[in-house]
Amino acid sequence: MKLYCGIDLGRTHCEICIINADGVVVHRARVESAFLAILKEISPFGIEMEIVFESCNTWYWLGDGLRQCGYKLGMSHTSLKLCI
Repeated sequence: MKLYCGIDLGRTHCEICIINADGVVVHRARVESAFLAILKEISPFGIEMEIVFESCNTWYWLGDGLRQCGYKLGMSHTSLKLCI
């Protein structure tokens, strides 16, 4: 089943929520804002999962790392209500 992941990236910690195609939460976690901590949390769900996270001034390390691991990424901006 198709999975979607949202990551709210904060300075020290991030919130991760993974839902299925029906919108049912299948996993939720709060982890350290460090690439390996995030990767460890999401990797059991496979690289087919689409990931979106908020565009902020510190997103690049997460985006670059996840892309290099083969994940499909999108970015959103909550005040503009847009997702790319």
